[in-house]
Amino acid sequence: MRKKPVQRRSRQMVDNIVEAAARVVGEEGLAALTTNRVAEVAGISNGSLYQYFHDRQDLLQALTAKVSDDVMALVNLRLPPVALQAQDARSLVRLAMKIVLDFMRARPLYLELIRNWDEVPLAVFLEPMERFWLNRAQQYVVQAAPGRVVPQLHARFYVQFNSVFFNLLRYASEPTPWVSEDELLDALADNVALMLVPPDAGPGRAG
Repeated sequence: MRKKPVQRRSRQMVDNIVEAAARVVGEEGLAALTTNRVAEVAGISNGSLYQYFHDRQDLLQALTAKVSDDVMALVNLRLPPVALQAQDARSLVRLAMKIVLDFMRARPLYLELIRNWDEVPLAVFLEPMERFWLNRAQQYVVQAAPGRVVPQLHARFYVQFNSVFFNLLRYASEPTPWVSEDELLDALADNVALMLVPPDAGPGRAG
């Protein structure tokens, strides 16, 4: 992005441009994402767009960041932090994964990005999501078992997060998966719950 929007009008312009990019990708495909086409859909001049976005890659990064923000906003709405106290680890994890999987299927935009994931700047999506979910995992452990330390939580989380993400990504993109949704969510939830509450976890163990 050429410059960060500061004033309200500038922020609105950036939001409009990113939404136009989302419309282009969702309705016409990722290959149609160009600065000229986005400017046309947004109803602005190329010069106005270039004040904020240098090229196609800038647009794609901003769009990917928006998708990441939308996922986290939805999870916060459907599964607020207070809910961490109300259910066991497996039920919470399964519900969270169901929310994300349904999100992936909700708009043609998301499926188009998934189908072309090798062109998408995944780090822009994954890094804030990793921090978001690691924070949730740490909150759960603290609330579920005060004083208990999960050994190697960060390493375990890294493995499980990437496993869950790419399994959900692949599943959402397959027209006829050979496992059912319930089977997938159950298997993933079992693995993540074991990470959060491993049988060998206990107070005083290094995290």
